[in-house]
Amino acid sequence: MTLTFLYIQFVEYSYSEFTINDSVYGSVFFAGTGTHGFHILCSILLMLVATYRLYTDSFTSEHSLVLDFALIYYHLVDVIWLFLFIVFYYWGS
Repeated sequence: MTLTFLYIQFVEYSYSEFTINDSVYGSVFFAGTGTHGFHILCSILLMLVATYRLYTDSFTSEHSLVLDFALIYYHLVDVIWLFLFIVFYYWGS
């Protein structure tokens, strides 16, 4: 799902009718969605580390913080996307 988001963001950037230099909206749009895309990429890396640790049986009841952090981080990024979606796609249109 997260790779799909990054692909859709790439397509949106490619076919966008405005650029980062056109207006304040363009600058804020690309800065906000680009920063969010970077955080999605970081969450993918965290999930890959957690998946690797899951398959190598290195989780115990006391040592599973990477999985907890990855899930909490991804949900934080998800909630921030709801805010960005409302600002850029609903309110901005």
